[in-house]
Amino acid sequence: MFILDANGNHRRTEHVALTFNSHITLICRSPTKGESLQWQFSVFDARDFKPVVSSASLTVDDTKRDDITLRITKVRFSMAGTYQCSNKLASRQINIHVYGILKAIGSAVQLVPKKEHVGHLQFNASVLNTTVHPTVACQFRVGRYGIKYTSIRWKGGKFETHRSLYELTYSADEINGYIWSNLTIIHPCKYTC
Repeated sequence: MFILDANGNHRRTEHVALTFNSHITLICRSPTKGESLQWQFSVFDARDFKPVVSSASLTVDDTKRDDITLRITKVRFSMAGTYQCSNKLASRQINIHVYGILKAIGSAVQLVPKKEHVGHLQFNASVLNTTVHPTVACQFRVGRYGIKYTSIRWKGGKFETHRSLYELTYSADEINGYIWSNLTIIHPCKYTC
């Protein structure tokens, strides 16, 4: 069994991470000529495999001799799980993890009002409260079954070498399939999650 990615590359792997709305082709070949193959699906950890049924965004093609192709043209969170290609004697499995990047990356700083007098004029301004460190947040949608297989990692600044300087929180909404993380920034720099 191997996957055919969007660039036309063949890869053999047991796990593949796909973004929501992307596409992929899974190809399963039988070493025995004329052997009947079947695609089956199970949500993670359920081990209750059911035959894959073609739909608008999922196609099973068994017209080529000795192989069966599963094309997913519009990946959805409900498609995350274990796909199994089997014949009468053996089976191979691949785990598909689906995630979505949300436009929910934000930051928060605390400002303090400040009055400045210049001659006879008074200016009201807000300045950064340096006693409270700013935070940056990052949120992803990974689907209900992807939460325990996904983590958010941060890079940038002194985070990788001096983690103790930072405060990191992690939260998950297992029902709706969201994860997010907040990083308190001690050292000003560019950060990536």
